[in-house]
Amino acid sequence: MDCTDKQCSEAVSHLKRAKVIQLFDRDRDKLEDFKGIANVDDEKEVFNVVKPGYEIVQHEDMVSGIYQALDELGEKYTMDIQEVGDKGARIHATVTFPDITTDIEYGGKKDPVCLQTDWDNSYDSTTGVRGSFGAFRLICTNGLTIGEKYANYYHRHTKGIDYREVKKTIMVGADVFKEKVVQKFNQWARETMTPIEMSAMLDLWIKEKFMAAKYLQHAQNLLQAGTSITQGNLDYNNKWLFYNLLTEVVTHTVKTIDTRRRYGTLVSQRFNSMQRAQNT
Repeated sequence: MDCTDKQCSEAVSHLKRAKVIQLFDRDRDKLEDFKGIANVDDEKEVFNVVKPGYEIVQHEDMVSGIYQALDELGEKYTMDIQEVGDKGARIHATVTFPDITTDIEYGGKKDPVCLQTDWDNSYDSTTGVRGSFGAFRLICTNGLTIGEKYANYYHRHTKGIDYREVKKTIMVGADVFKEKVVQKFNQWARETMTPIEMSAMLDLWIKEKFMAAKYLQHAQNLLQAGTSITQGNLDYNNKWLFYNLLTEVVTHTVKTIDTRRRYGTLVSQRFNSMQRAQNT
């Protein structure tokens, strides 16, 4: 897929490209059941060894597909692309939509959040082309995981990427954000929770080990001190703020992208299950 737009061309100019290389056994006979994936500019830099059915999706193809889909949608956006790891075998792109924003209201305050999507691609089989949807809390730069499975995109490396599917997925994600997620967040903001209730829940989760205890303990310490990582002193008095206590710790202290995504999803699942329990 060509990346003809100037903004797109500049975005992909530093990204590494991959190619297929022939592999040989110790006797220098060709290996027919496997092939190598290597850096186009340096065959000695091998990213992966794969089966014959594997097809490379170039980083620039994923990025240009996202750009094309976004341009057709016509929404204002910003995109940040970073290489993950030392060799550039994987990239992570974050797209934020500043105009798809809503206020979560509680206690006379307005807490703006906007739609955000995260995209990944790799040459080393750590991920296929993956798109996930969440929200970005502007007041404290938290990443919030939506946790709605039907608003995600996953494409295995067995065929080329189709920007029309990317566009459709973004449209679905935007609809889910507007129609379901915002309603859920506002409901959480209306649900009163005391610090004592939050502390008891954190103690239970530490015992259940649903994520690394040090992060839950960090949240417990912030709660006991009545403060946050990015906002200073904070009066924790509703479910929305409790949710953000956890997502703030995940966003700002967990180092790796995959672990942040996994923990963000786990936190969302816990809060969604709390909601279902209250509704029964």
